[in-house]
Amino acid sequence: MPTLFIEYKTELSGGFLSNLPRAIFVGAGAVLRANFTIPGDKQAWSVKYSSWKPPDVAIMREEGKGTPDVYEDMARTGYDGFLEKLLARFEVKKPAPPPQAPPPETATAAPAASASASP
Repeated sequence: MPTLFIEYKTELSGGFLSNLPRAIFVGAGAVLRANFTIPGDKQAWSVKYSSWKPPDVAIMREEGKGTPDVYEDMARTGYDGFLEKLLARFEVKKPAPPPQAPPPETATAAPAASASASP
């Protein structure tokens, strides 16, 4: 049976001071390795990817966002890069994101004109 093994390691490093919000953040790095084996093939396909990203504290200025969102952004960047490299290795394009629904139309009704009849 064909098998895809994925190994990963995350590392936190550096110290980044933020005045607003008053906090200390660390950068996040990821090292990912994938091996794809097919029974009977002597050579496995492999992909290695590493990334490191400093925290983007501007994310916390958005409504409803907090510290977890800063680290989610760093992780997503690393894993998305790995996915693109892995799919490119198998000559597959990353699927396009689903289309966004258009905003609801704001219809404004025109006031009804009144007609007066004269004798």
